[in-house]
Amino acid sequence: MRKSKNTLALQSQTWIFTSLAILLNSIPYESITVCMICKKAGVDRSTFYRYFDNKQDVLYSYIDRIFDEYKECIIRLNSIKPVEIVRLFFDFWCINYKDFIYALQRNELLHMAFMKKNKNILEIHGLMDKKLGRNSNKYEASYRVGGLINVLYSWIDNNFKENSKEIAVIIAKILK
Repeated sequence: MRKSKNTLALQSQTWIFTSLAILLNSIPYESITVCMICKKAGVDRSTFYRYFDNKQDVLYSYIDRIFDEYKECIIRLNSIKPVEIVRLFFDFWCINYKDFIYALQRNELLHMAFMKKNKNILEIHGLMDKKLGRNSNKYEASYRVGGLINVLYSWIDNNFKENSKEIAVIIAKILK
């Protein structure tokens, strides 16, 4: 994605992101075309290509934006309790991006999204450690993050049956 601080550019990008997310809920990713995204977003193909190379670029850029948003949530978090930090993780995905991550999982793209963002995820874990006043090494961080992500996958597969607080309590006990 080509970056821009122009308000109109940011709005067009948001429309494109939203359109891809909406389309993913009803159409397999492989079947989605740039034309479909543009039509749903109400933008010209030239506008699309001004910011993105292809639909995969849209997907990755949207995931980047989501992870940046999550990072900001951690930075703003006042709590230093493990259960609250873990709950933030599950609340963030369930409240803000439930349909999107469900669509990614259904299209077998969720694992790819998290693997692509592995470096950012470890950075996010570092922010969590800082909030908790500890310093994990790379392997501890990878282990914890992998566990959280796998619980998220299971939670999605279970149609978010438990609430985020129940999941957070279970995970916080394990992470102590």
